[in-house]
Amino acid sequence: MDETKEVFLATFQKSIGQIMHLSMRGMREHARREGLSIPQIFALRHVYYKGTCNISEISERLGVTNPASSQLIDRLVEHGLVSRSENQQDRRYKQIILTEKGLQMLRASAQVSQHWREALADCLTPDEMEKITEALIILLEKLSQPELMEN
Repeated sequence: MDETKEVFLATFQKSIGQIMHLSMRGMREHARREGLSIPQIFALRHVYYKGTCNISEISERLGVTNPASSQLIDRLVEHGLVSRSENQQDRRYKQIILTEKGLQMLRASAQVSQHWREALADCLTPDEMEKITEALIILLEKLSQPELMEN
């Protein structure tokens, strides 16, 4: 492997690790203050992006069993963040729906997560922001290539 590629891979790995750490730190702190776990926040986010969904979809998304997802959803229902209702087409399946309180929770979580990104932007010069934006646009274009999605 040539030196340019080695430097890129090491820098990329370190950058992604730091970005994930900072993103998760704010989310963990917010979840803890609200009495929730990270899997519960992930479940809320899944319901938000998916819309109405069921336990099996949440289980698959989180990589846990249906009983584990059911317990997790029970706690979210107790907090008033989601509601369960019968699927009109098939009563065996319960539909999970985000409540207004759940939506407010996710918005608050997003604001906490936004804080470190704004702090980063504040410590960059306009020229640095422009260079990083150009690099990120290239990265996003490359990440959307079909051959990367196959792996």
